Amino acid sequence: DINSRCPFGMFCDYSSGVEVGEDKNYTSGNKPSGTCQDCKWHLEYCQHMDLSPDGLADCVERCNNFGCTEVGKAELFIDGVEYESFHIAGTPFATNIRGPVVDFGLGIGKNVSSVNLNGLENPVCLIRRGGTFFYRKIIGCQSRGGVAAIIYNFHLDEDLNYATLFSDEQMSVHIPAITLRGDDGLKLLNDNLGGIATVNTKSVGRSCVPDCTDLTSCPEKQFCDYDVYYYYANTHGKVYGDSFGSCRECPQEDDDDCYFGTQNLLSAASCAHVCGSTLKFPECKLCGRDVALDIALDSSTTNSNSSLDICNFCPSGMDEEHYESNFPIFGVETSCLDVQLYFDRYKIPSSNRNCELATMYNFVCGCAGPGYMKADSNLKRNALVWLPRCTAITSVIGSAIIIYEVMTNEMKRKKMNNQMLAVLSTFDLFGSIAYALTSLPIPKDQHIQGAKGNNATCTAQGFFIQLNSTAGYINLSLAVYYLMVIKFGWSQDRLKKYMVWFYLCPIATGLAFAFAGISSYTNVILWCSNGAKWWPEIPVIFAIVSATVIMTSVCIHVYKQERASMRWRYAGTRTTRESVSNSVFWQSIYYLLSFYMTWPPYLTLQYIWASGKYANYSFVLFAGTVVPMQGFWNCVAFKRFQIEEVFSTVLQSVRIKVNRFKSRRSFNGKGRKKQCVTGSIPNDSETKKTDSTFCHGVLEYGKTDAPKQIESVEEIVETKLDST
Repeated sequence: DINSRCPFGMFCDYSSGVEVGEDKNYTSGNKPSGTCQDCKWHLEYCQHMDLSPDGLADCVERCNNFGCTEVGKAELFIDGVEYESFHIAGTPFATNIRGPVVDFGLGIGKNVSSVNLNGLENPVCLIRRGGTFFYRKIIGCQSRGGVAAIIYNFHLDEDLNYATLFSDEQMSVHIPAITLRGDDGLKLLNDNLGGIATVNTKSVGRSCVPDCTDLTSCPEKQFCDYDVYYYYANTHGKVYGDSFGSCRECPQEDDDDCYFGTQNLLSAASCAHVCGSTLKFPECKLCGRDVALDIALDSSTTNSNSSLDICNFCPSGMDEEHYESNFPIFGVETSCLDVQLYFDRYKIPSSNRNCELATMYNFVCGCAGPGYMKADSNLKRNALVWLPRCTAITSVIGSAIIIYEVMTNEMKRKKMNNQMLAVLSTFDLFGSIAYALTSLPIPKDQHIQGAKGNNATCTAQGFFIQLNSTAGYINLSLAVYYLMVIKFGWSQDRLKKYMVWFYLCPIATGLAFAFAGISSYTNVILWCSNGAKWWPEIPVIFAIVSATVIMTSVCIHVYKQERASMRWRYAGTRTTRESVSNSVFWQSIYYLLSFYMTWPPYLTLQYIWASGKYANYSFVLFAGTVVPMQGFWNCVAFKRFQIEEVFSTVLQSVRIKVNRFKSRRSFNGKGRKKQCVTGSIPNDSETKKTDSTFCHGVLEYGKTDAPKQIESVEEIVETKLDST
């Protein structure tokens, strides 16, 4: 009753029906009382025993420390050499278990279906962690005649020093099981298969962990790990009314253990809430924002039996060789297997942005699907490599032409705008060469089409691509130059006094940002570039906006000047100064147009990535194709007069050929009406002029002369004018 407590390991069910009051002044025969009952193996049973409120409270209070397991110590010798190992709690204790080491793979699936241990004497299974529960791996080894199981970590440099089986599972396991470091396990796999293993395990005491349920909380700095019973219930088809588990200490070092170190979303949510843990994504354009626990939790609990579209991170299935591959956008230490388990355990909806983000990069883990910027065929992937490469090569050629002509032509070399253009082209040349390499410098283990590089080559490419933005900053200097020449009428001599600032400001900015980004250069599918958010693009955006404002001011000035001068001059006349200003104005417009035609699409793509959205394949291809082309467009602007002359010559030649073709058709065509013009030209046989008729293909000299075929009207005029 209320005055006498039950013995240790028991609780009072208070079945008398009298509630425990606050004053505790009970009359005789009306005291709260009941029967002492044994505490069950887990606190969860308190909620399923139909207890009175006081009985439930006493059960929770008295039975809260019965999640106890035997703690064991393990020893492992392979051919007499000792390896550090750890006992798996809940497996039997045994000494001097000896047998040959046999590769048992993951202990599941195809890699063990052909393994027959019955033909060996006392085999010891070497099993890799991952893919399923330890219980299944151990049972698989035991069912094939194994006498002990060694499970090694898939993280090569990490211990696997805590593992336990659950109560019901322990009843089926009859062989000892231990864990091993990843690098030691790999050494056994490569060098010691068939070696004689000696396994010893012994008990060193009991460890009791407080239990927790939906109605109870854990001690301070501990969270409720629901994974044991939540997963156990789902695996074995049993249904419990509430979720429950065991209390665990908050992670001390790796915050992502709350997300990648737990078995289900309930545990992750409890860990994140109690321990204040956040999933720390790297600061990069293509990295996630959060794990969206609330969205996933709602979908996994309320739609467990519905046809919810769950994220399928690796539709083709992940090969074992990719388990340890680093997944770059979920943190430095996150492996492909961690990400796979994250989506499998938490049932993240396919509509969640973390799913879209992860599947975009799932090719790193050897997975098929919509990744690789949704380039789902070799043709699309090759296009991402070769279209930007081709346009970058044209830019290399264009920049080289500008540099050569400015440096070899003394007249051009003296002009300050040409000097700035040559410097601009030099930086563009470096960047265009880096762009032309496209995916070649990307580390080859990241599964990008054409990638053959490493981290060093990736960093080098990113540095020169970032340095290429210096060309954009020099474009701003050019805009300032044209403003001073056109609007304020500065001379070359006056401008040269400030020449150092026209170069120093853009070059210093470009170099500063290029060196600042060394730690941020990473694979962005097309090439290696600065993966940091926002700041690498800010100077380019500033340059575009500033150049636009300056050129708008110049355009307004030229427009007003033209309007004013037209009132005081004859039509078609123009002063020398006006002609020069007009020429310089259009020159500035052409150079700045090359700036506008390359950077805005790529900056838009960077903004889309940095804001957590994901551009479609077509826009990625378009932006990646145009951004290397500034050198090409600069060359077009630089050589525009020669280009116009070539086009004019070609157009005139085409026009003459078309007229000749029409003339032949008119002369040879029967029944066609000739189109003739009467005029006066010198006669071939006489010095006087004779009235004659020009026709398409025929020239008639009076009625008695026979028709003479000619090529075209233009040829007649040219011939007669020359002879005259």
